[in-house]
Amino acid sequence: MQKRLKNTGLDNIYNADETGFYFCALSDSTYIDKSKKRFERGVKVAKDRLTVVVCNNMAGSKSRLLVSGKAKQPWCFKNVKTFPTEYRFSRNAWMTSQIWTNWLQNWDLHLCKENKKILLLVDNCSAHVLLKQIQMMFLPLNMTSLIQPCDMGIIRALKAYARHEIRCRIIEKIDDSMEGDTKMANEIAKEISVSDAIHILATSWVKVAAKCIQNCWGKAKFKPKFTTDQ
Repeated sequence: MQKRLKNTGLDNIYNADETGFYFCALSDSTYIDKSKKRFERGVKVAKDRLTVVVCNNMAGSKSRLLVSGKAKQPWCFKNVKTFPTEYRFSRNAWMTSQIWTNWLQNWDLHLCKENKKILLLVDNCSAHVLLKQIQMMFLPLNMTSLIQPCDMGIIRALKAYARHEIRCRIIEKIDDSMEGDTKMANEIAKEISVSDAIHILATSWVKVAAKCIQNCWGKAKFKPKFTTDQ
């Protein structure tokens, strides 16, 4: 693997991985008022889910996020013509082989126009697709948690920024609510739409620094190694 990477520029070595994002679920910490805590033993965790494909290269550049939801045209998409991410849909909001294949083919066409060839590191791929500009390299089985850059902290950073944004929204609405008309945090969280979640993810992805991505590639033992900052 290192021999193939050695002859490829940092801007042309990419890694892509998917993750689930429960945009209406609260964190492990409680948002229940102290006076109500003894009566409220907990709330049911919201299962509203999106699947997100995160893609970046060794130099620290980020590709546009690919988001998959359940509905083709959710009500919150009304009168919305463009989104900051790619959006696809499937029955369970999972990343299907068809969605993955279409995404790769569209990216390949874009690279053809730029006359650019890349090497894409992925953990697995059940789809069989012919690509001209993208050469896929599969990471060893049962080793992705140790050598896949996206799993070294890139996805974690994206989710951390997204969760912070959601918490800020919840706290802001609680503070702005009239006394006696305060909603529970889980009720406010359930008001977050798919459109809101997409914009939160896009904004959070912008906040993930190039240095963070470079350090994660270095942590995954890909050369050249980058110095790791705290």
